[in-house]
Amino acid sequence: MNAPLILGEETLSVDRLVAAARTPTIPVVFAPDVHERLVANSALASRISAEHSLYGRTTGVGANRDIVADDADGQHGRRLLRSHTAGFGPALSDEVGRALLVVRANQLAAGRSGIAPHIPAALVEALRLGLAPVVRRHGGVGTGDITVLAELGMALVGERAWANGSFRSLVDDIDATGALPLMSSSAPTLALAALGLHDVTVLTDALLAIASLSAPAVRANPEAWSEVGASARPHRGMVHVGAALRRLLDDAGYEPARLQDPFAWRCLVSVHGALFEVLDHARSILEIDINASCENPLYTPTGSWHHGGFHHAGLALALDQVRLALVQAAGLSVSRLTQMNNPALSGLRPFLAEGPSGSSGLMVLEYTAASAMADLRQSAAPTTIGHTVVSLGIEDHGSFAWQAALATVSCSLALRTILSCELVAALRAVRRHGHVQAGTMLDRLVQCCASIPDEANDHPLVEDLEAVDRLLGELAAIVRVPSAAE
Repeated sequence: MNAPLILGEETLSVDRLVAAARTPTIPVVFAPDVHERLVANSALASRISAEHSLYGRTTGVGANRDIVADDADGQHGRRLLRSHTAGFGPALSDEVGRALLVVRANQLAAGRSGIAPHIPAALVEALRLGLAPVVRRHGGVGTGDITVLAELGMALVGERAWANGSFRSLVDDIDATGALPLMSSSAPTLALAALGLHDVTVLTDALLAIASLSAPAVRANPEAWSEVGASARPHRGMVHVGAALRRLLDDAGYEPARLQDPFAWRCLVSVHGALFEVLDHARSILEIDINASCENPLYTPTGSWHHGGFHHAGLALALDQVRLALVQAAGLSVSRLTQMNNPALSGLRPFLAEGPSGSSGLMVLEYTAASAMADLRQSAAPTTIGHTVVSLGIEDHGSFAWQAALATVSCSLALRTILSCELVAALRAVRRHGHVQAGTMLDRLVQCCASIPDEANDHPLVEDLEAVDRLLGELAAIVRVPSAAE
């Protein structure tokens, strides 16, 4: 049985968040003291608002921050939600919607937003009912995902549909005490970033497994990941990646074919070590953010606090760095595919072909990998070089963390194709050489792929790609390189 996720009691990790988003049967509940905490903070906010102007609660928002809100009809909060429901473009997957519900409920559980307890409770109830909000692609600039969260608010009160098309009201109303506190968050960005970063991490582990399979395919020289070689520059990531490669390949038992290999193998430790380090950095930032309560304003026993902590420059920069590191690592994967197709390195026929003379073998996998690599490079373009000025010039900057998260997901999809291409080639070459010794870690990797048919004559390679794509998670689990922080 899936253990419940208890918000407000445990620190929410990226892995726990992704598991809850992708496994709707995992119960999500609040810790026993959360309700009392929310009641006390809501009462505090009400007392402060009776004496002081509070952004979005007694005033307008954005450039209307100095305008006293007319709430004589009690509809100021509902008007905020309606006017901010302005996102557009294609909807993202339901798992993004579930993940943002978890993140937003977790943030609100800290009891610093002034929100009434029934609204966070409704987020958890939506998860229990299997409901997910609509998450539209366009609307965020990295300073709070107001369009997505406004549409969530509209779904909660029954004015907008949930992602499954149903209308189901979970709260009677969201007034001025709840509208801005609900919207004042980047929970959708954090949710999407967590899903993308988790997938990239898994694929990065799988990448090492596949690179390990490709090493005996060309009899690569293991000196490149030896303890001496891997620690020449003792960065944490390089040390850990070198250790992982030695664990996978030290008992491989083949004789290296050359003194120095192409960079695709010789620089594996340097490139992958850097990738693991930036992944660790991004994860550490993300896990702080998904557990932080940074609504604007914040309500504490010392008063109300207006601030700019909702700006996610750090996360955007970290995700940009991850994607750029992926370009480096994926580029080596494409190179290894090309080199394995070269008889001068593999010792086999061109393109690892078999059958009649002139057979193409894996020639066209190079096209597929190059196509995916082009997509990856395009998605890796830094989002943080952007700039925007909105709301009559008052909001004059954006981190574009939302775009960074979207691009990270796109990179993970392209990387899957690249790795699948390399794996098809590595598996064929290793099987042809036949020098994998039983009981070794390399044999374990080969056996993980035992379900893949050994068909080397020309045939539709899309079937091979579909088959190996399903194995990437299993290969990653065999590798599981410890993070650079471990």
